[in-house]
Amino acid sequence: LRARQIAIEAKGSPYFVHELVRYSVSAPGTDTVHDSASLASVIRARAERLSPEAQRLLRVVCVAGWRMSVGVAQVAAELGEEERRAFVELRAGHFAKSTGTRDSDTIEPYHDRVREMVGAILSPAEAQAVHLSIAESLEAAADSADSEQTYALANHWFLARPPDRLDHVYEVNLRAGRTAAASFAFHQANTYLSRAEEAAEQVGIDLDVDTHLLIADARMRIGLNHDALGRYDQILAKSRDPLQRAETGLGISRIRIGWLDSGPAIDAVLMALRELGLAPPRNKVFSWFSAIGTFLRSLPGLRTALVRGRAQGDDLRRYKLATSLYVQLGTSYYFHLEPENLLRSALQAMRFLRQVGPGREMLEWHLLAGGAAGALRKQKPYDWLAAKARRIAAQLQDPVAIARYRFFRGLFTALLGDTLAAEKKLGNALDEIELLLDTHEFYTGSA
Repeated sequence: LRARQIAIEAKGSPYFVHELVRYSVSAPGTDTVHDSASLASVIRARAERLSPEAQRLLRVVCVAGWRMSVGVAQVAAELGEEERRAFVELRAGHFAKSTGTRDSDTIEPYHDRVREMVGAILSPAEAQAVHLSIAESLEAAADSADSEQTYALANHWFLARPPDRLDHVYEVNLRAGRTAAASFAFHQANTYLSRAEEAAEQVGIDLDVDTHLLIADARMRIGLNHDALGRYDQILAKSRDPLQRAETGLGISRIRIGWLDSGPAIDAVLMALRELGLAPPRNKVFSWFSAIGTFLRSLPGLRTALVRGRAQGDDLRRYKLATSLYVQLGTSYYFHLEPENLLRSALQAMRFLRQVGPGREMLEWHLLAGGAAGALRKQKPYDWLAAKARRIAAQLQDPVAIARYRFFRGLFTALLGDTLAAEKKLGNALDEIELLLDTHEFYTGSA
């Protein structure tokens, strides 16, 4: 092969330059490489010269498509101890790269094009068989606390889809969906939960209300609001559990406020509060004396919450839900131009912070209370609350929380009348939100 032809076919990839040169040396009668398909033929021809053990291992590594442990790869490829030389063979041939041959070491495809070309050789049935082998090997070695292992298990079981194990496909994908939702990775959560729902339908499993609620919440978070709203309506018609109905009301309110429909958003939160036996902020003439009294009574709880939360299990779920409901109610009042009721909602939420502890709910409360101070043009309380919100957002180390804080800081600065500073803050916040959208770390509903 001439150097110019090799450069054209390699398309700037040093790896493919190397592969084409190697092939031209081992096949001296070959003079040209005509198109990109010839790269596949080069790699395919070299793969066919591997030992049967190395070929099995290469299929596993390429179908997995991610860095996996050598121990799992060995079991999935059905390699005996005496056949571990297959790992060395793949490394020497630049089909894979690994950190060693111990069980705890890792192995992955040498290049994405190797993974794609080897994967393209396999028939759908062969690929499903490899996925099943990887899934079973992972399950035997998986650490249930490792979210990446949880996601990998769900992916491989779904892609294998053995007809006699569809109930297990449902279980592992449901577990992955719950894990992703708990990490606020709502796009991932929706993917896994949709797969779980598909598998459940195939084997006749009826999803419980909590699972329907989880799916609706994930879809609401990624902007599939009409689908989520339909599911919420079905849950309200089906469930009589107060916690489930209250969580449903919270979801409906978030959708409505996203549509700037503040009236129905408030109604949904009020319904949810009634389900929990909680009263909305009293709609009476605003009194700073009553507000200060409520604040002083709640201050010990707020101080304790900054150290640790006390509630557990369903009690913790109820306190977090109550906090979120009052925060959501206050947000709805903000868009409804009722700053006094916004402040009342913030003060009501303080009662539950003692049991909730530090976290997103604490950040949401400080944002809400800062909004109340901004709406009432109280500069010093606003500055104190904004500083606290900034520290909490930084402690959470969550880019979504930080972007959310910066956006609302700009919004509330505008309420204080400093439009130039607000414009700058909002511009910076929106730039950060756009960056998060580009990297798929932010969910469309909040954007």
